This record gives sequence, C-alpha cells and structure tokens, in this order.
Amino acid sequence: MGEMQMWIKEFMTLLESQRYEDAFLLKNSHIPPKLFRYRRFPANAMDSVNVINELLQKYVYLATAEIDDSSEGFVKIDVLRFLKEVYGYKGFGDDSLDKYLYHLCCDVTDGRKIMARSSVRFCSFCEGEEVDGTLIPANNLLWGTYAAEGTGICIEYDMTKFVEHDALQRRFMYPIYYSDFPFDATDMFISYATRNKRSVVGYDILAHMIKRNVWEHQNEWRLIYGNGIISPATPCVLFDAISAVYIGINTTAEVRNVILRNADSIGAPIFEMKESLNGLKRSLLVGLNS
Repeated sequence: MGEMQMWIKEFMTLLESQRYEDAFLLKNSHIPPKLFRYRRFPANAMDSVNVINELLQKYVYLATAEIDDSSEGFVKIDVLRFLKEVYGYKGFGDDSLDKYLYHLCCDVTDGRKIMARSSVRFCSFCEGEEVDGTLIPANNLLWGTYAAEGTGICIEYDMTKFVEHDALQRRFMYPIYYSDFPFDATDMFISYATRNKRSVVGYDILAHMIKRNVWEHQNEWRLIYGNGIISPATPCVLFDAISAVYIGINTTAEVRNVILRNADSIGAPIFEMKESLNGLKRSLLVGLNS
C-alpha cells in the first residue's frame, strides 16, 4: 500500500468512527494545491452551453454514480453477522430457512447500494502531473477517457483559494481509495445498534470514496454531497477557483474559438496542450493581461 493510500485509509477509519474533526484535519493537510477536471464538448461546440456556463458562472455540476465502474456506491453489509451480534441469532436449524434468510440478506446489501447512490451527488476531479516543476493535466489516459480523445478541455482549480478549513469546497472534497473490495458498513450498523452511536450518517460517502484498482491511474478526488442534501432539481454548487483552462491536442478550431472568445469572462490563462518528446506539455495562448 502506497503512502497516499495509507493516509486515505486512516482518514476513512476516522470518518467511520465519527471522529470528524480529526478526519478533516488530516484530509485538509493532503488536499493538492491544484485539482483538474477533464470535460468533453458536444460535436457542435455551440451546443456546449453547460460547459461554457460552468466556466463563466463558476459552478460545477454534481452527478449521480457514474457507469464506468459497476461497483460505484456499493455497500457491503453482513446482515447475518449483524443479526448474530445485535440479536443473538444462531440460525433456524433449518437449511431451507437459513438459505432463504441468506438470500434476503443479499437483497438488503444490494438495496443499500441503491440507497447510497440515490442519496449522493458528486463531481470528479483529478490530480495533475508535474512537468518542468508545474502541475498540469498531462495524463493521456484521462484526456482520452474524459475529454473525448483530447478533443475537449481540462479546467484547473486552485484549491488554495478556499483558505478556510471549513470551506465547503474543501470540507466536502474527498480522496478516492482504490480497492477491489467495497466499503463494509457492517461495523457501523452494529455499533449504531449496540453502542448508542448517533447515527450511520456518512456510510454513503464512504461507499463513494472507493473505486476498483483498475482506476488507480486517475488519482481522483471527489466533491461529494451525501445524505440527500443536494436537490436533484438544483444539482450545481459554486466552485469559484478556476485558475487555468487547457485546450486538448485534438480540439477542433470551433471549440478552440469558443474558449478564446470567452477568455476575458473566464478570467484565467488559457493554455493549449502540445505533444513533445517527453510527453504532453502546455503552451500559453491567452494570459491574464493579454
């Protein structure tokens, strides 16, 4: 387990035990100074009103569980262990009844996944790559997957603009833990039932902090709002921290022109990604004082 994954695991343990302030102090010290969000454009750039609005109005859209990983939001609950430790269940002594109860328990676990997904909305960001001493979005895989083979853009956000420890944009920004095992909420529910814990609030967030190991190259962070506090009717939150916009190496002239026309309103440098012998690099198109 790498150093990054070790502190994230510690952070999740603190959250699970409801030591919130300790958890957020730990996380706050590890949030990168810059985070990046890859965005695709529609075939017709003039139809990309949502992307342009995010750039001009400084908000991000919160989605429900993405479909690139079927395990998104999955919550494991060992209901049989719960029944044994909370109610002293020792089995019915009848194989048919025991098997029937086991299948019911599996349905409960699957139902919790549905509940966790329905109560959470989130927006995904990624860490940058250091090139010549500067963090930039130089990950070809991410450009390919989330910016339509480099035809889209990437937005850079300066997380230091949210200087307050309890600023919601930092408070609700969570690192992703990569594991092929889903979040096991059994202990949370047993603790709630037997030790008079306040609640099991947070299990849905913890479930959305885990992605399969195959996605580890993303170095993802998520702005996560759980417990159903974001209305589906207004799934956008203010995120006024745009510090640069990067145009992909395969972006069409139409998309390029849309971005450049709005450069003054975006209020951040505009860069174009370029191929080099050592990988992707950036080239400044429009600076703040251009």
